[in-house]
Amino acid sequence: METKLDIEETADGHELLNSIDQYDSNMSSLTWADVGYQQEVVQNSNSSTQNEQTQSKQNCDNESESANFPNEPQLTGIHWRPGSIQSSDDGISIDTIDSSGLADDDSLSLEALSLVDDMSGDLQWRSVNMMGCLLDNVTITNWLHLKEKKYKSDGLKTWRKNVLVQLKLRDSKMKKFNKYQDAIERSSWVKKGRMQVLKEDGSPRWTDCRVELELSGQDKGCHGGSLTVQYYYHGLPKTIQVFLNEIVCVYRNTPSSGPVQTMATCEFSVYTINRLEQFKPLKIKTRTESDLEDWVSLLDVACSDIRKTGGPAEPRAVWLVSDQGDIFFNQPADLGADEMIPNTLFWQQFGGHLKQIETNCLGITWGIGHDGSTWVYTGGYGGGMFKGIASSSNGINTQTDTMSMYIYENQRWTPLLGYSDRGLPTDRSMWSDETGKIGMSKEKTSLPSKHCHWVSDWSVDYHVTGGADKEGWQYATDFPAKYHRKRGSLYDFVRRRRWLRRYQRSTTGPWQEVHVSGHLLDISVQIDPSKLDGAHIAIWAIDTTGNILCRMGITRDNHMGSQWQHVMADHPCHAISVGAKGRVWILANDGSIWLRNGITQTNPTGTGWIHITPSPPNNFKLKQISAGFLSVWAVDTKDNLWYRKDITKTFPEGTMWVMVCGKVRMVSVSPKDQVWIIANRLEGEGHPSDVSGVVCRRKDITDEDKLGKGWKYGLGGGCDYICIRGIT
Repeated sequence: METKLDIEETADGHELLNSIDQYDSNMSSLTWADVGYQQEVVQNSNSSTQNEQTQSKQNCDNESESANFPNEPQLTGIHWRPGSIQSSDDGISIDTIDSSGLADDDSLSLEALSLVDDMSGDLQWRSVNMMGCLLDNVTITNWLHLKEKKYKSDGLKTWRKNVLVQLKLRDSKMKKFNKYQDAIERSSWVKKGRMQVLKEDGSPRWTDCRVELELSGQDKGCHGGSLTVQYYYHGLPKTIQVFLNEIVCVYRNTPSSGPVQTMATCEFSVYTINRLEQFKPLKIKTRTESDLEDWVSLLDVACSDIRKTGGPAEPRAVWLVSDQGDIFFNQPADLGADEMIPNTLFWQQFGGHLKQIETNCLGITWGIGHDGSTWVYTGGYGGGMFKGIASSSNGINTQTDTMSMYIYENQRWTPLLGYSDRGLPTDRSMWSDETGKIGMSKEKTSLPSKHCHWVSDWSVDYHVTGGADKEGWQYATDFPAKYHRKRGSLYDFVRRRRWLRRYQRSTTGPWQEVHVSGHLLDISVQIDPSKLDGAHIAIWAIDTTGNILCRMGITRDNHMGSQWQHVMADHPCHAISVGAKGRVWILANDGSIWLRNGITQTNPTGTGWIHITPSPPNNFKLKQISAGFLSVWAVDTKDNLWYRKDITKTFPEGTMWVMVCGKVRMVSVSPKDQVWIIANRLEGEGHPSDVSGVVCRRKDITDEDKLGKGWKYGLGGGCDYICIRGIT
C-alpha cells in the first residue's frame, strides 16, 4: 500500500514533512539509507507560489522582532512518520512510500526541533528524536545541516561554566572517600557452563552439573567472587560453593583413569585450606581441553587478583612443578621457610613446561625440561593458556619439551605354548601400564594434550630399571614380584618388556632457552650469592653423559651467563647441589659422594674433590641431594630420606648419614636449613593411600636441632618437584 505525505511550510519558507495518516503492515523498519536528501529546496516554476513564500517569510521576521525575547530563537515542531525523501539533481522531492510491513499499532516516527534565528531567519536544527528507526552508523546523512552557522548564547556559556565548576568541586570532595571499601559492589561478572563433578560420597563416579563463576568489583579490579557447583544427588539438588579468597590452587589433574602421560584429560581440581586438610579437592571435568584451559586460567587470574599477587615471580618465590610439567609459584611476602604454613600457600600458575626448577634469593631461576633442555626465567609472567592482560608483553617465548609414552607388554609361560599372551583369568592385561591395573594398547594410546604431536613410532625400550635381555624382556616369578634381566630359574613364569613412543609438547612461557652441547640431568644455583655488582654466582650442572659443568659469567645482572666450563671428576655423576660458601656436593653413578673444595671468587671451579665417607649403610644408593647452609639432605633410589649429621663451618663434610623416613620423592633445603619435600605417600592413620606427590615441610628445625621432627602437609596430589632455595 502506498501513502502520500502531507507537507507544511515552516516560518522561513522551507517545505518540511509534517505527518502521515496511514502505513502498511509489510514495512519492518526505516533506516537512514532509505531516506534520500539534498540541501536545496525544490524550486517551483509557479511564480505566484514563490511570492507567497516570500510574503510568509517577511511576516515571520516581523513577528520575531516584536517578541518579548528577541535573542531567543523560535521553535517549530516537525513530526516525521514513515516516508521517503528522494534525492535528485534539482533538489529534494517527496514521493510516495511503500510502507508495507508495519502493523497498525507500530509507532514509528522521527521528530525534529528547528530553531529559527530572528536576525537571519535561517533554519537550524536543534535536536532529532527517533522512535523505532534503525540508524545506519556507516552512512549517516547530513540533510539536517542546511548551513554551517551555529546557534550561540552567552547565557548558555555561563551556565555551562557553572556546571563544570560544580562538578570539579564535587570530585575534589569525593576523593577523600576513595580509601574506603564500597558498601555495595557496583558491578559483577558471571560465567556459566555445564560440566561434570566427582561425587563427594567416596565413589569414583561423575555426574552432570552446572558451574557458575561470579566475580565482583571489576571496576577497580576483582575484589571477590565465588565458584558454585549444582548437581542432583539421589534425586535431591545439592550445591557446593567455594569463595575465591579461600582457593589456594587450581590444578590440572593427571588422568584419573590412566597413568601419567598416557591419555588426554579434561579434569581440574580446586583446592581450599579445608579441602587440603581432608585431601578432598573439588574435582570438575570439562567437555573439551579448550574449556579446561579457559576455566583454569580464569580462576587462577581471579584468585591472583583478589590476593594482589599477580604479575612476575618475586626473587624469593617458591617454585613447584607438577608431574605433568605445569609450573606454579608462591609469593612468600616476608615470611621465612620456617614460618610458611604449607596448606595456606596460594600457588599461582605460569606458562611453560619443565621437569625441574632451581633458584636463589636474587631471583636467578633455571629449569630443565623432560628432554634435558635448559631454560632461564626471563622475569615475565603468563604465557601458555594465559592470554591478553594475564600475560606480559615481553619475555614470553615459544617452548618445546619432548617426552616419552610408555606401555608394557606382558606374557606368561605355559608348558604347551611357552611365553605367550595367553594369561590366567586373574592376570593383568597383556598390554597395560606399569602397575598392570589399567589395560592399554599401542593403537588406542592417545596424546595427553592437543598441544602435543608424535615425533617417533613405537619401539622397545632397553633402558629400564634392572636391565633387560637382548629383546628387552624382564623376568619374574609373578607379575607383582621384582623383575630381573635374565631368566634365572624354572620359576620365572612371567616376563614383560617396555615399549616407548616419543612426543613433543609446544607451548609458550617466560623462559628463554640456554643452548648446551648435550642435555642436562641436574642443575643447582648457589644459595648465598654475593650481592656485589659483578660478583660471580655459581651455577653447576650434570649432563646426560655424567660430566660436571660450571656456568661462567653469572652475575646479579646477567642471569644467563656466557659459557660452560667442564670440571674434571673421577666418576660420572647424576646429581649435584651447591650449598653455602660455594660448596658443591655431587653423587657419582657408583654410589660414592664427593664435595668440591677451594671454590673462591677468583677460582670459581675450585681446586679438588673430597670423598665423603661413610656412605649410607646397607648399600643404599643416593639419587638426589640438596645442600643448605649447615645442613645436607638426600633421597636414595628406594625413596628413603637421609640427613648428614654433624656438619659445621670448620668441618663441612659431616660424620654420618641418618635415615629420617621413607616414601619421599625429592628434597629441597633453604639457605636457613629449612627442609621441604615431595612425599610419594603419606604415613600415618587417616591419610588416603591413593594420594601421591604431596608438599610437606619439616617441623621444629632450629639452629640447635637441624633434624627437626614431624611433617606439616600442604598441597597434595600430582606434585613432582619443589624449590625453596630462594627464601632467606
